[in-house]
Amino acid sequence: MLLDLANQHNRTSSVVARVVPRRGLMPTVAHIAVNVCHRLERRYRRTYRPDDRCRWVEATRRRFAVYRSKREQYWSDRLLQCQRSSAALWRSMSSVLGRQRDVTASTSHTAQGFADFFRKKIDDIRSATSGRPPPPVITRASSPPPPPFSLIYEVDKRNHVQY
Repeated sequence: MLLDLANQHNRTSSVVARVVPRRGLMPTVAHIAVNVCHRLERRYRRTYRPDDRCRWVEATRRRFAVYRSKREQYWSDRLLQCQRSSAALWRSMSSVLGRQRDVTASTSHTAQGFADFFRKKIDDIRSATSGRPPPPVITRASSPPPPPFSLIYEVDKRNHVQY
């Protein structure tokens, strides 16, 4: 009876679901690994149970393994593309090594600017703490200093080691 009432008063509506295709297999695998990892992290943060933490840590390790395999596959493909041309191979490796960046361009950083930055930082700290009392100094009993080293002759070393 309740089901009939619900069906009478319920409006029907159509839902359009759009599936966005992903490029290649790897982004899908990476997104699944991320989603599983986040879901398990949320569960652990909610329960703080050790077994939930273990599942989350394992999912994180699997996610990093997916990233590592994706990176290795990319570079393997890149090297296979350039295997016959040493110039193309060097260009791709050169960008990885950071050799294409311009290190000769001047920057706005100077030695005086560096000194001014830290001088201002020290002045700000001093002005923020100027009206406050110094921190308490706690003295603790310390152990006596170790005895000074004494000369040991070769004969004494041999006797000490043998016995």
